[in-house]
Amino acid sequence: MATAPGTSLQMSSSDLIKRKPLDYGGFGEVYLCYHVTLGHVALKTVYTGPLRSEDSKRSLLEEGNIMASLNHERVVKLLGVIMEDSDCSLVMELLPRGNLLVVLKKVNVPMSVKGRIILEILDGMVYLTERSIVHKDIKPENILVDNDF
Repeated sequence: MATAPGTSLQMSSSDLIKRKPLDYGGFGEVYLCYHVTLGHVALKTVYTGPLRSEDSKRSLLEEGNIMASLNHERVVKLLGVIMEDSDCSLVMELLPRGNLLVVLKKVNVPMSVKGRIILEILDGMVYLTERSIVHKDIKPENILVDNDF
C-alpha cells in the first residue's frame, strides 16, 4: 500500500490504539497498534524529544516519501509518519512473525530454506540499490518475516 504522489504521509497518534510492545533497540520501540482505517500496523518510534526545527520535520517527511514510494514484496511498506511534539514515529505494515533472528532461534531451518531466505534478502537489496538507496543496518534483527516463511 504505497502512498500516492501528493498524498500526505502525516498521520495523527489519535488514530492509533497501542496494543502491545513488539521490539526495542537503539532506534526506539516498535508497537503493535490498531489504526482506525488501516487495521493492525506496526508503530516504530524513531525519535523522542522536542522537534528541533521545521527542517527536521521536512527532512523526515522527505525520507518518508522516498520510503512510501517503494513497492516491492521484500521491502516493508511505510504507511505514514507521526510528528507531534515529542513523538516522531513511522507507521508501517505489520509483519506478525517478527524478525529473522527470533524465527531462527525458534525453528530448525533446513539449508535449502536458508538459501531461499538469502535470495529473498538479496532480491530486496537489489531493488533498493537500483533506486540508489543504501540500507545501512542489515542484520537478522532488521529483517522481518512474513507468513510465507
